[in-house]
Amino acid sequence: MVRARERDDLYRIAEMFVDRALRRDDSLFTPGVPIWSLETLKDLHQRFVGQPDTSPDSFLNKLHRQLAGAPPQTVQLMAEVLYFHLLLPIGIRGDTKRR
Repeated sequence: MVRARERDDLYRIAEMFVDRALRRDDSLFTPGVPIWSLETLKDLHQRFVGQPDTSPDSFLNKLHRQLAGAPPQTVQLMAEVLYFHLLLPIGIRGDTKRR
């Protein structure tokens, strides 16, 4: 069960995501850097969705291949997407998410 402090932290981060990423195209990790811009989102979409890797490799190995040669902003955007995605699953403990 999620404790009150953990819940409050989740809400704080979710509010930060809405404000920075959705309202201002800003960054969760490096405020003031336009990581969530349309240009960077399109580049990530083209590399990740537009070039599916259906090999039996691990997710991380496939992701490395898909992002090979990507600008730093695209790599950081993917990191922020994964951070936010992994923040919410209830069945995963904090130490597992951080690993």
